[in-house]
Amino acid sequence: MKNLLFIFLFLSQIVYSQDFKAVKSQKINIKNNEQIFFPKLSPDGKKILFTKQNFNGLYLYDLKNKKIVQISDKQGAGYCPVFSENGKELFFRENEYEGMRKISAIYSYNIEKKTKTIIEAKNRNVSVPKVSGDKLFYTLDGEAKNSTLKNSSKSNNIWTFIERQKIVLYNKDVKKILTPNGEGNYIWVSLSPDKKRILYTFAGHGTYISDLNGKIISDLGYLNAPVWYNNDWVVGMKDYDNNYKFTSSDIFAVSSDGKKQINLTDTKDIIELYPQCSAQNKKIVFHTAKGEIYCLKIKE
Repeated sequence: MKNLLFIFLFLSQIVYSQDFKAVKSQKINIKNNEQIFFPKLSPDGKKILFTKQNFNGLYLYDLKNKKIVQISDKQGAGYCPVFSENGKELFFRENEYEGMRKISAIYSYNIEKKTKTIIEAKNRNVSVPKVSGDKLFYTLDGEAKNSTLKNSSKSNNIWTFIERQKIVLYNKDVKKILTPNGEGNYIWVSLSPDKKRILYTFAGHGTYISDLNGKIISDLGYLNAPVWYNNDWVVGMKDYDNNYKFTSSDIFAVSSDGKKQINLTDTKDIIELYPQCSAQNKKIVFHTAKGEIYCLKIKE
């Protein structure tokens, strides 16, 4: 029994001692002298979604032919858009204002046909959409909505989001409200690729991983805007400011047990922010405080 335990611990150390590092950093020159933000890679790693200041507009850039397609020019369209699993569609929310009232609608966009279709008509209290397998999820006035997507793997109907500063988990249409660290402000929540763990930040305290019942599994420390790279690694930013603007920031990878941290950028003159990952393509994209987009090539 002792020998088996030793072997298990030894193998665990091998897994987390493997190299995880950025072997190449490349600036993506999409629009000259124009600030762009919040890039997101398509599932095949061949295209990049991006937006402008304050999430205005949504654009798709083809890394091969260098062409840009404008998907939307509306407010909020660049906030948390998502690709379908097969990368053929993307989903996003647009905002408009009627006086002081915000009205939102959800749309799909077929990348090949370049067609836009409304999913949820203009309404109040519409969440941003999320995709899990063959399901598109969102909420309307706090009520869960979903629709089935074509040509995608079957969903296990588990998804999570933030509602009134708390974590909400839907598991087979059963809603559960989670506060693993007690009362406070929860942000940046997401499910692990295997749908067995929840990644989140408890504002003012740090970033954590819990199980689906809200039991804390690991403490990742100070790490903002965290996203899953794969089931073993989380990527985020360690940023600092002077209450007015960012003064420094680097992109870090942290093992999901919280025991290992790796600075992937380690620059003194660039403020790297808000990473997004594609483990399948071994890439991480992010924007800088100057509105530039970079892509990191990862070696595992």
